[in-house]
Amino acid sequence: MEDITKYLGLKYGFNHKKNQYHCVDVCRMWYKDHGYKHCFDDGKKDPTSCEDFHKNHQLRVLRYLLKHFDKVRDIDKLQHGDVIVFNLSLIHISEPTRRRGIS
Repeated sequence: MEDITKYLGLKYGFNHKKNQYHCVDVCRMWYKDHGYKHCFDDGKKDPTSCEDFHKNHQLRVLRYLLKHFDKVRDIDKLQHGDVIVFNLSLIHISEPTRRRGIS
């Protein structure tokens, strides 16, 4: 199994001067460390805050993936370095579950 400890404990944020990293930064690090050509760079500036991300950048990674990666629908054809995309907004937690403190 691969040692991923260098990616754990990173500060989440959007200020590289303060050693803060967002999810795309971590993807960039991992791909670079493994010799892949993808840098997830679409030529636009990175978001400066979580609000900026949600307002202006939310679909950028998806657009990049659709442009530069092949779609694979057969789970048996997935390979090391493939990216799995799913939509978390489809997950619904019912009211009774929330009241019990389960999330």
